[in-house]
Formats: sequence, C-alpha cells, structure tokens
Amino acid sequence: MTNEAFSRVKIDAQLRDQAWEITNTNAVRFEYVLPDRTKADYVLCDRNGRSLAVVEAKKAATNPAEAEDQAKAYAAQLKVPYIFLANGNEIRFWEWQTEAFPRPVKTFFSRGDLERRAATAQVKRDVLSVEIDKHIVERDYQTDCIDALCREIKAGRRKLLVEMATVSGMGDEDTVDGMTKIKRFKKETFPQILVSVNMLDTGFDCPEVVSLVFARFTRSTILYQQMRGRGTRKSKGKPVFTMFDFVGVTDFHGDDEAVGEGCIVMESKPRPYSEPRKLLSLDVDDHIDPNTRAWVTIDEDGNLVFPEATEQQQAQVGARFEAWLLAREDEQTQLSAFPVLVPPLAAQENFRRQVEAVEGIGALQKAAAKKAEATFRSLLARAFTDPGAQVHPELEEVHA
Repeated sequence: MTNEAFSRVKIDAQLRDQAWEITNTNAVRFEYVLPDRTKADYVLCDRNGRSLAVVEAKKAATNPAEAEDQAKAYAAQLKVPYIFLANGNEIRFWEWQTEAFPRPVKTFFSRGDLERRAATAQVKRDVLSVEIDKHIVERDYQTDCIDALCREIKAGRRKLLVEMATVSGMGDEDTVDGMTKIKRFKKETFPQILVSVNMLDTGFDCPEVVSLVFARFTRSTILYQQMRGRGTRKSKGKPVFTMFDFVGVTDFHGDDEAVGEGCIVMESKPRPYSEPRKLLSLDVDDHIDPNTRAWVTIDEDGNLVFPEATEQQQAQVGARFEAWLLAREDEQTQLSAFPVLVPPLAAQENFRRQVEAVEGIGALQKAAAKKAEATFRSLLARAFTDPGAQVHPELEEVHA
C-alpha cells in the first residue's frame, strides 16, 4: 500500500464519522473524471446527487496546502464552492470563491453542514452594498475604515487588525457627543455595543450590560474591580454576564471562570413578640437634668414609639416645673413628698413597707396622688405669688 493509499484509508474513515456513505455514488464519488480528462480524488454531493465539494488527497508527508492550485482547478470545472485538502492527518477547508486561503478544520463537514452553507451563500449580501448607519458612525475616517475592512472581507480575508487613533474629551463637541452616545446606549435599543477609553471604567451604571470586552491591561486591583463591576449589576432577565479577556487581566487578578453555585435559602424564624420597654434618658455623667429628662418607648425592633401630643405636652410641663422647683433651695425638702417628680414607687427600696402600711397598692396610689395634688397646688400658688419668679407660659395655662 502506497503512502497516498494509506492516507485515503484514513480519509474514508473520517468521512464515515461524518455520516458520509462511502459506497453510495450519489453521495461520494471516487476518481471522478473531469471535462479536461483529469481526475478528482473525491467529489462530495448533496442529497440530490449534485456536486458540493472537492476533496484532494495527498500522502501524509505532503503539506495539503501544496495542492491548492490543483484542487482549485477541479472545483472550477465542477462549479462547486468548497474544497477540502487532506493527507489523513490534517484537513484544510477552503471557500475558494470568497476566501483568500484555506484554513485548518478539525474534520470534514457533514452533508447537512455543506448544504446549509450553500443555501446561506445564495442569500448572502455583499458587505459593500450595506449602507453605513450615520447615527452610529458619522466621521469620515471611520467610514473610510469600514469601507476598507469590507473590501478586505470581500476579498477573502478572515483576520483583520484595525489600528486607529482614539480621542475622547478633546473638545466640547466630542465630550457632548460622547455623553449623548452613552445615554442612547442606556435608554435606546441601538447602539448595543459601546467602546470607550478611560470613560466607562468608573461611574457608569447600566444594569442591562451582559458582556464585557477587556482590551486594556491594568495592575490596579481597585480599577479592575471597578471595570468588572460594569457587568455585575443585577437586572431582570440577566442570570449571568460574560467577560471576554484579550489581555490576560482576569488571570492576573485571579478571577475564577467557574459559575458560582447557589445554596439553600433558609427562612429565619420570627422573633418572639415582646412588650415595649421604657427607658430613662441620661447624659454621659448619669446626671438627670429635669429639662432634658424624658421617658421614651421602644418597640420590639428597637425603634422609638412617639407618644401622643398631649402626653408630650404633659411631660414637658412637669419637667419645667421640676426645674423651677429645684432652683429654690428652701423648697428642696418638699421634693421628697412630691411622688410625681421622682421615679415610680416600684423602684424605691421601701416600696413593700409602704404597701404594708396602707394595706394595699390601691390605697398607696390614692394617697400618693392626693399628696402630689396638694403639694403641686401649693407650690404652683407660691410660684405665681412670688414677685421675682419667671413662670413659663405653659404653667400659666395649667394655673388658669
């Protein structure tokens, strides 16, 4: 067996792997005679028996690319758009009418793949005939660049490198134009791709962004996190976002490509209901100033519960009256007999003895209230009969 025959054995196996029927002459033809009396090694046909592609086989030691001209001549005679160059170890595919060079592929295409390619080619538009959208590209040098790229694509180039000067914020017109494009990107359907240099790294918020393309390297962890954060915003219908890294910045900062796994959401147990607590407000020295002392009510969540307006007014009147009383040393002795102005009786050490003396809490409360009323009236009367006393307007209302 010659080297080329051994390569054909491999090629036959590769065709079978793609569901080509080697023994069916309406699918694969061997040593097919062409009009110029030359022979094509293989001709692949569609389901109607029409030629779709030429396969030129070479021995394993030969570079398949050396058979370009030979295979191109076969394809021109058969009027087929596709060429395969193979040696058993390597396969190259070539759309010779639209591409400049054949390119390596993993294996042969199936009949269905070639038929779809042929059908797509029939409705394919010439890129030069597509009008440029002036709402997206409006400068002359940008239009010239797009036209040059389209001409190269039409000529069969598959890899193109574009190098252009990018200017951002050099003048009032450029700055306004840039912000306008950003607003359109966020609020309108088009454009869907936004390219910037040092403009959207920070301070740009568009939760609908689903793809980030990194074409700039940075060693700054803070800046990288800011750039990455342009895509981490949550949005409806956006379960994940994709980062395309062309400069290795994600590897440098140790970003993991794996998709994060979720966990079971645990429902917290409801907190038991507790009665509101009353706390006495003190200053840093634990000194109770009558003008600032207040009773505050806190609910079970620690939030302040504000009393009614009448209750607040009563508390303010009582505090101001006590302040007036404390300013007079000769009346300090009566303060102990004024239960309204001291902490509740339940907080006193002699509470139990007082209850036993008056035979019951109810009687004690009535006695305290009666004593407080009498003391309050007496002191209030003295406050208004004192020529040098300054009485608060609210106390005047109480006296009246």
